[in-house]
Amino acid sequence: IVGAQGAAPRRIDSIRVAAVDTVGAGDAFVGAFAAALASGAGVAAAAQRGSAAGALTVTQPGARHPALSPELIDDLLATADASRASSAPSDTRSP
Repeated sequence: IVGAQGAAPRRIDSIRVAAVDTVGAGDAFVGAFAAALASGAGVAAAAQRGSAAGALTVTQPGARHPALSPELIDDLLATADASRASSAPSDTRSP
């Protein structure tokens, strides 16, 4: 849950991945979060990027993902968004 000063808290869902090694996940989160904030992203968007970076990091052994990049984070976020959209319950109410 994150929230900018004066804003309502917002839940940021994690991205499900097959974890291999959790070492470095927090560092990856903080690095991507800080980089996103520095580039002008809002707190919620920065937290989503941090979550994606942490998720990617745990899929590889060792303290860092060898190919972690802004583009890889973008790809994971796009995949996660598409997955959430396709698994969302449809509105079955009658008009």
